[in-house]
Amino acid sequence: MQAGSERVVLSWPHKDRARRPRAPRVLTKFKRFDRRGARSVAAALPADNLLVKGDNLQVLAALKKRFAGRVKLIYIDPPYNTGGPKTAFRYNDSFSHAAWLTFMRSRLELAKLFLAKEGAIYVHLDYHEVHYCKVLLDEIFGRDNFQREIIWRIGWISGYKTAGKNWIRNHDTLLFYARDKKYLDFNKKHIPYPRGYVRRDGKKPTGQGYPYEDTWNCSELDPLNSVAIVSFSKEKVGGFKGQKNEALLRRIIEAHTREGEIVMDFFSGSGTTAAAAHKLRRQWISIEQLDGPLGKQVARLQKTVAGDRVGISRAVGWKGGGSFVCCRLTEANNISYPKRTKIK
Repeated sequence: MQAGSERVVLSWPHKDRARRPRAPRVLTKFKRFDRRGARSVAAALPADNLLVKGDNLQVLAALKKRFAGRVKLIYIDPPYNTGGPKTAFRYNDSFSHAAWLTFMRSRLELAKLFLAKEGAIYVHLDYHEVHYCKVLLDEIFGRDNFQREIIWRIGWISGYKTAGKNWIRNHDTLLFYARDKKYLDFNKKHIPYPRGYVRRDGKKPTGQGYPYEDTWNCSELDPLNSVAIVSFSKEKVGGFKGQKNEALLRRIIEAHTREGEIVMDFFSGSGTTAAAAHKLRRQWISIEQLDGPLGKQVARLQKTVAGDRVGISRAVGWKGGGSFVCCRLTEANNISYPKRTKIK
């Protein structure tokens, strides 16, 4: 190690406050949203879609008893730790490496407890921390359960991005792990060949279509651009510069789940995971701490329930329907709700 370089330690002291259990927490202030509007309810039902406001570490701890071993897919898009300023919604994206790893470790350890044995987790990052996170995930989930490093080519390069005096960055990375590779449930998908398509050798293609690779948006048959680059589906949610699109989440959700199975996102931001899962008729759990993103997510999901025509709606024949319950995390000794409101 060079003199003056920062030492990054992949072990964490037992006194780390971020990993200590705090006062008992319960979910309160339940409100159901459906096509009839919003109304207060006593509690969430077992099959309800959940949008929970609160620190995701504490929310995960509160939900563990009810959902441990039941979640089929976890997708998260955590802070990239770019070293830049906080966003308009006050996300901290400037940790030290060690602090970021500690922050992530405590949440990933809990996340593992939620996954069914057939389940999978995707962690979406860029070059700032993805290689450190790979080592962390190897430790938590086991190197044998690492499945793929997926390269997502973000899209077009134009404007100021072309001026850099280096190779132009144009991709994100998704780390894909199985809970247990022996039981992993993976639904292989193909891209249908367009009419008149011929291979580069001049021959007509055979088979079901072009199988998805672990490089996305890198083939003329696979136009999966970032919303930040272009969006013909009009799904842009204001204030979320790095918003992921519903087509990206559809690809991941359909690879690992079937209707009614549970999808979780505990860095939910603009609510793309929840919106895509809802349109695909999966049960979902979405966790968000900040009021700004939470409000935008509620508004977005209300439009989803009403039958919006953005994102993947047309592709999957979405006409609206279903409901979700929004609630928040509160210390047990600070509320006076009856015990039945506690989600078990």
